[in-house]
Amino acid sequence: MLSLQPANGLFLLLLTSRISQFPKSHQKAKQVLGKFPKKKSLFGRTLKVANLLFLTISLFYSGCVFQARRPTPTPNKSPTIQKVEQEKETDAGDFLLEYGTSQKPELFEYEKYLRENKTLEKAVDRLNRSLILPQNVLIKIKECGEANSFYDSSQKQVTLCFEMIQYFEELFRQADSSKTTESYTESEESRKKAFDAMKFVFLHEISHALIDVYQLPITGNEEDAADRLSSIICLEKLGEEGVQSILAIADAFKIEAKRKPFKTRNLADEHLMQEQRAFVSLCMIYGSDPNKYSYIAKKYLPADRTQSCLSEYEKILRSWSGLLEKWQKD
Repeated sequence: MLSLQPANGLFLLLLTSRISQFPKSHQKAKQVLGKFPKKKSLFGRTLKVANLLFLTISLFYSGCVFQARRPTPTPNKSPTIQKVEQEKETDAGDFLLEYGTSQKPELFEYEKYLRENKTLEKAVDRLNRSLILPQNVLIKIKECGEANSFYDSSQKQVTLCFEMIQYFEELFRQADSSKTTESYTESEESRKKAFDAMKFVFLHEISHALIDVYQLPITGNEEDAADRLSSIICLEKLGEEGVQSILAIADAFKIEAKRKPFKTRNLADEHLMQEQRAFVSLCMIYGSDPNKYSYIAKKYLPADRTQSCLSEYEKILRSWSGLLEKWQKD
């Protein structure tokens, strides 16, 4: 049963004053509803149901008492998005680096190179100067027994394997140069490109760590998101060094795709197929500066793919910039 509390009296008064502007509807409703009996409300007050129906029908006859005052949307007009400055989070952690000892002489060469050049130390220092962390994240490079790299969310640890660098070096040395973006046949060049590719892998795993510790809302494939963030960091922060890193990993993807027949691939794998990862990476380079990297479009990308690279890059850059804004140090 309907009941009207005393606090609603002002509302009824407003309704009644509005309805009084329509005398014809007022009279018709009164004639129709004059004989309805009285009912008791939940609070013991007498209330004519007829009065409620009278209000309803009067509103109906008046036609537009509660017209929507919304403006008519303008077709094909993008909404204006106002950027709100986000409050910075509290810095409560750091990226920490730990070396594991390699037992195999061929792997020790990679460990020695990294230690002497302080490659990872410089990368970790740059990350700590740039990003706020809610807790520590350990980066460990070691001998793993297989060519791999991964992030463990339960341990908050990125693991890089010396075997992964070795795998890339052998991959480039044996590559058919006619099917890749560069020719890597010389030993010295192959090793350089192996470290370039490993740099992308390092940033890919760091991207997984950031998605986890920041609890970022990734709605698509996280592996693809990590690839794209790695490319964004390479292009926006590392300049030409970052471009070479993306070119190296794109070559690795292409070579792997050529070596592995399609029918033997695991289509249920969470990663995109290697050809797709290569094209996405190259599209990111081209989209970051179509004039500067026009050779990428001419040599490596299908014409219909290049058309979307610029808007795709801008969208990805804008999205990641927004997600990471409150975690970036001034």
